[in-house]
Amino acid sequence: MIWGYGEPFGTVPDTDQKRLAGLHASGLLDFVNAREWGYVQSRTRVAGFLSHRFSRVPEIEAWRVQRIELVGLLKHPEPVVYMSDRLPAMTELPGVPTRPLDTFEEAGLGAVRRGEDGFAARRGDVVRFVGGIRSARQCVECHGGERGDLLGAFTYTLLPAGTRP
Repeated sequence: MIWGYGEPFGTVPDTDQKRLAGLHASGLLDFVNAREWGYVQSRTRVAGFLSHRFSRVPEIEAWRVQRIELVGLLKHPEPVVYMSDRLPAMTELPGVPTRPLDTFEEAGLGAVRRGEDGFAARRGDVVRFVGGIRSARQCVECHGGERGDLLGAFTYTLLPAGTRP
């Protein structure tokens, strides 16, 4: 669900913000999956590496994740959202269409760039969350930059657990 430019969205209580941040943190651990990095000597000398991807849909109490999309910051002149019907996998990105960020994603990316862990908003029954993907020490070997750099973000769309899409 894209919230168009100028469309209003409401705030999310702090308790839900913390739960959403926890959902994002567990999703990031699954996506990065350090156990499958293999051996990395340098960016050009890697053996046994499996590309970053989600193996499962992250779960959160009382909410159902309807959609997760990757916000790309490094490969395009402006931030883009990779549109995929499946969980994001880095190996699939070259063939995936992109779109510009919507109003919510722009606000969320701005919050993450300012150092916030994430940004949540609500509109009716729909909750959305943007959580940053920051570079750890181990990421620098392949992705470059410095520890703590913002590499991208995930944008989540959630519905109450008992509702249908």
